[in-house]
Amino acid sequence: MNKCDLKNKLSNILDSTKSISLFLVLNTNDGISIKKADIENGETTNEINELFRNRIREITTNEEIGVINLSSADERANVIYEYDYDEYPDEMLFIKNFDIKQAVNYELFSFAHDSLRSLIGYLIYIGDMNRGIVCFKKHYAITMIKRGSFLIYKHRERFKKLDAEDIIRLNNDIGLFKLENKIFVLDVNIIEKYFGFEELIRKRASITIDSIENKGIIENVNALKNAATDFSFSKKLSKIAEQSLIITQSIPNDKIIEFSKTHPGLKGKFSYSNTGSKIVLKSKSSQIAFLKLLNDDFLISELTNQPYDSLAKDRITT
Repeated sequence: MNKCDLKNKLSNILDSTKSISLFLVLNTNDGISIKKADIENGETTNEINELFRNRIREITTNEEIGVINLSSADERANVIYEYDYDEYPDEMLFIKNFDIKQAVNYELFSFAHDSLRSLIGYLIYIGDMNRGIVCFKKHYAITMIKRGSFLIYKHRERFKKLDAEDIIRLNNDIGLFKLENKIFVLDVNIIEKYFGFEELIRKRASITIDSIENKGIIENVNALKNAATDFSFSKKLSKIAEQSLIITQSIPNDKIIEFSKTHPGLKGKFSYSNTGSKIVLKSKSSQIAFLKLLNDDFLISELTNQPYDSLAKDRITT
């Protein structure tokens, strides 16, 4: 989905609907459990509604924001990542499968039978019964003031004890949202740390290594296998599994090697086998340079003839 379509669809929902629903995501002994939050009507509901609608409005009014596939994630700022993998970690299924028509029948959170200590996040539904935005907000222990804390607040011109049990502090910082059965990620760290995404990345990194080994372009493939124990390196390998035209278009090995010897950004980066038919990776820097080579990061401008090492490449449709 391009950014114009995404912004328009988000704006249409904000403009044509008024309500919001809050659900608590609990990690119980029986697995993930989602309970409806019974929110006091009036000021409380209105402020929560405005809090999260404002966050979505920030997306729709941000002229600089871009939308790219999650499999192509890089270090660019101000980007929304559309989840484009075929499979989903089990930990993400409660978001992927969320349906408001079923969710309205969920049990209410019960302070008598449920515990806020098992709270791991929130689902915020903005919309009506026909269409809406499902937002996920991660809950952190630091945002809850637990029972037993002694709280005081300003009351007129003196401090007064606040009589309350567990207190949740909310802000509008959402990590991802679902729209029309597509998931959009705002904070990649959340899905890597809490949604089992690391396992998926490592699996795809392994597929990349197998593809490289089958191509027969490097002499010591074990160097990549050892380097892949580092998750940041696995992420680089995973990107290649999805988008390397060098592999998918079966660029001949001799052409790749000749390019590696002549491009200003690659000259001197590699050693070669005695026959000159394979690349030898002797260092971490050579391994990273090899991945950048497979990712086609080394370009030469047709206009200025200037060579570039380009991390971010938005492919142009011809």
